Amino acid sequence: MHMATGNIFHKYVAREIREEFVKPEKSIPETSTKFTNPLAALTATFLEPVMKAIEVYLVSVRASFNVFTWRDPFLSFWTFSFLFVAMVFLALFPWRVFLCLVGLIGFGPQVSLSILSSIIDALSVSLFSLLSRISF
Repeated sequence: MHMATGNIFHKYVAREIREEFVKPEKSIPETSTKFTNPLAALTATFLEPVMKAIEVYLVSVRASFNVFTWRDPFLSFWTFSFLFVAMVFLALFPWRVFLCLVGLIGFGPQVSLSILSSIIDALSVSLFSLLSRISF
């Protein structure tokens, strides 16, 4: 077959084109990448940040797994010591007084006074209706 066609493919199809007529289009990113594979070089520009984020997540999961399974005994000891001290502190902390102060500072005493006045108004109305029924 090659003898019959000669060099038709090389002469007409695969011939060199003069540079003055053709402007090459670059589909590969212009920044140098560490990949020789063109597909990997194309996807590296937008997949590399995603892979870095996944790597950060993976490192944190592995570190926490190693801490909670005591594979890193030094860090595990200090982590659980801190958690024990925090548990004791939170159990003994006077939450009622603290939250009362936070409520007074955050919402002010006027809210407490308005609630008290509304309770007094409700009691006076019910007391008035009770007294009016008794006088009959």
